[in-house]
Amino acid sequence: MSHSHIAARVFNTPLMIEPGKAETILSVLGPKLGLDAPPVDAQAAGERRREAGYEVADGVAVIPVHGTLVQRSHGLEALSGLMSYQRLEAMFEAAMGDPAVERIVFDIDSPGGEAAGVMDLAERIAARRGEKPMTAVANESAFSAAYAIASAADEIVVPRTAGVGSIGVIATHVDRSGENEMQGRVVTHVYAGARKADLSPHRPLSEEALSWLQATIESHYEIFVALVAANRGISEQAVRQTEAGVFFGPDAVTAGLADRVGPAVEVIESQQGGRSMSTSETPQLDEQALEQARNEGYEAGRREAVEQAVSAERKRCQEVLAVATTAGRAEQASALIEEGLSVDSARSRLFDLLAGEQQSIDNQLAPTDAGRQAAGSWEQAFEIR
Repeated sequence: MSHSHIAARVFNTPLMIEPGKAETILSVLGPKLGLDAPPVDAQAAGERRREAGYEVADGVAVIPVHGTLVQRSHGLEALSGLMSYQRLEAMFEAAMGDPAVERIVFDIDSPGGEAAGVMDLAERIAARRGEKPMTAVANESAFSAAYAIASAADEIVVPRTAGVGSIGVIATHVDRSGENEMQGRVVTHVYAGARKADLSPHRPLSEEALSWLQATIESHYEIFVALVAANRGISEQAVRQTEAGVFFGPDAVTAGLADRVGPAVEVIESQQGGRSMSTSETPQLDEQALEQARNEGYEAGRREAVEQAVSAERKRCQEVLAVATTAGRAEQASALIEEGLSVDSARSRLFDLLAGEQQSIDNQLAPTDAGRQAAGSWEQAFEIR
């Protein structure tokens, strides 16, 4: 497809596209069409937001809370669908400090994750109430650790089929001693400190270890219950009575875990208020190039083709940007988009890059076989569920 045909599908024709995505497309097509670049300040702001990981439209910052939640994640882990509390906090703080952001929407689709770090994050978000309106949307799940984050917002909205809750804590211990015995494998722990091997998967859980683990779970649960009760303005007893159950649609509102029922997309759009891009947000384009594009657009006269082409390009730009941002390589998104890579090709390129970096690190560390065996034996994990 020639550049002139692309121009005919972008300029001077009705588009159904979010302004931030339009800016991304124009930033890629502009140089190819000989058009002026957007103002430096707008470009810089857009780059900062893309690097931070959130999008702004009509004064609303949409922060994605997607996938399994962990305290920290790295590039390869992020490609596997993890979202870290550190990353979420960075997005939140950037949006709070962004003068273009009037409201914040947490777009949540997560089963929860690690207990470590989520309580502090939720408290920091709740402490900023009143500075900018905040809405959490369960799109379509906000369970456990994800619900802790949702509870920090001013309001929680659930679609009819969406779920919230699972306010509980769980820890799992795997006893592999029987498997070892069947395979003739003997595992010997050499350690100092009577409790050092309490949670080893190579021996049964002792009564003392079980008591300690249960006490730890109860402690985390008490903090979780108190956090939700304070954020939602309900009693701790009411939170405990949910018994870590999950609630969908109207039932979530009845239980006091949500404020209203509404479609996720409509909620986000209603927050944005349906305003169009302001003059300061609109890229400044060359008038002669605009006139040429207008004429070519009229000559093309193929509305359906225009919509399909723009829709496909919008989707590709959005998905490539999301993959690059999740991988911690948002700064490379523009290059990947301009190169015309599909989302699968972009993901493969990023994965190879991150894998190469990880291999370089591994070669420098050169762990011993004994070190690998010791590291692999620890499978105990705490999760908020």
